[in-house]
Amino acid sequence: MSRPLLYTGFFLIGILVILATPVKGTIKSALNQHLIAPDAGYSWGHFDAGYVLGGSPDSLLLKFRKAALLYKKGTIGTILVPHRSGITEYYPQFKRNLKNDEWSVMKLRDLGVPESKIKIVHINEGFFGTYSEAKSISALVRKRGYGSLLLITAAFHTKRTRLSFQNFLDPGVRLAVVSTDEKVGLLELLSETLKLQVYRLFLLSRKDRGSITGASHFPNVVYL
Repeated sequence: MSRPLLYTGFFLIGILVILATPVKGTIKSALNQHLIAPDAGYSWGHFDAGYVLGGSPDSLLLKFRKAALLYKKGTIGTILVPHRSGITEYYPQFKRNLKNDEWSVMKLRDLGVPESKIKIVHINEGFFGTYSEAKSISALVRKRGYGSLLLITAAFHTKRTRLSFQNFLDPGVRLAVVSTDEKVGLLELLSETLKLQVYRLFLLSRKDRGSITGASHFPNVVYL
């Protein structure tokens, strides 16, 4: 058996042990500390664009609120939102179901973001969602010549987000990760911990697998 598979096997066994442990509050706290990256102590500054990572409608609403707040403060110039196929529930005022992309634009517009500052972007979808987002958005950043990018995601998702985008962005791009206050349960934290392990072992280049605390490893990455 290869070493990465062996490590993953031990990791899965560890998850089963955790699930059988009654002290869930302590475990959740420990997992949060593992998954949520600390503030690197940088100033905010201005970012050419902010990208809202995908998620459920409730999760997206929290991210849209954060994105709108950052736009109003002048922190981000353009808000990038991932394209989502499909439609929403029926809206009587429009007498039809909205497309998911229309819903995203409507919610951000209701939060005070001009429609001209909202860009729907298509992601080349793959099996690993965050990895695919990082690859597609990094290519877009390169194409449009952005010098800085701010990422908006749930707190427990910040570490995997950071590693994924750092893996694809050009070294000169200034990167920041800002989180919402989305709350998740123990199973979601365990799932995220497993995904982080899989990313480190199988997907990300070796230079990005080491310790990620502190600014010295990734000088262009900021935590807000």
